[in-house]
Amino acid sequence: MTPRIFLRVLVGAFALTIAAASCNAGTGGRLVPVELRLVGDPSATRFTSALGFDVVLEEAELVVGPLYAFAPADEPITRRSHALRSIAHAHGGLDPLDGRKVRAELLDRVAVDALADEPVAFETLAEEGAIDELRVGLEAEPSQLDGHLARVVGTATRDGVTYAFEAFVDVGASPNERRVLVPFVAELTEGSLLTLRLDPRAWLDGVAFDRLGACEAPCGFAGGSQAATAAALGVRSVRAYAPRLD
Repeated sequence: MTPRIFLRVLVGAFALTIAAASCNAGTGGRLVPVELRLVGDPSATRFTSALGFDVVLEEAELVVGPLYAFAPADEPITRRSHALRSIAHAHGGLDPLDGRKVRAELLDRVAVDALADEPVAFETLAEEGAIDELRVGLEAEPSQLDGHLARVVGTATRDGVTYAFEAFVDVGASPNERRVLVPFVAELTEGSLLTLRLDPRAWLDGVAFDRLGACEAPCGFAGGSQAATAAALGVRSVRAYAPRLD
């Protein structure tokens, strides 16, 4: 069974239960069907970085998730039951890490081709109403990208010298290092399409490719190196994520 079909079955099976729990939970909008999409940016295959390197990306992948859409910070919070929160993808509730009211969530960790325009789509239920921020989780599973968060393959050229790279990118283990808070003001309604576009240019913008050191091309980003640190900061940059609501 495909993920899309499974989600449709899941939503259909629990829709009435969730709606009833929502009505009994106090303040908050009704639960409505929406679609969440994760997509890459084909225009990022060639770009000039902030350090003046002409970068050609052949491959760029990132594991994204979980993803939360938060209600405005000043909206009253009503705690929902743990049983409701445990149902994947259906929401209005409280996020325990940020203490924010959640309108919609995607609990999956998804490996996304950041250079492809074909979206990875999920149908879900969300609480109708205003949102003002997304929290993008950066939590790869061991089975994804060999346990790494991101992978990049390509070349970078400056002053006539070309540096080939094939590298994994990772972030720290603390909760703050494994999430990105993206400001985004919108209104979730029935049938909303929330798209999060990834921009891998931001991942490599601060990488000094001429400091990769002696290695057999293509070079990796050695742990603790300037490249590894800059790329980790890049995937945590707000500029790497462009949300849109249709």
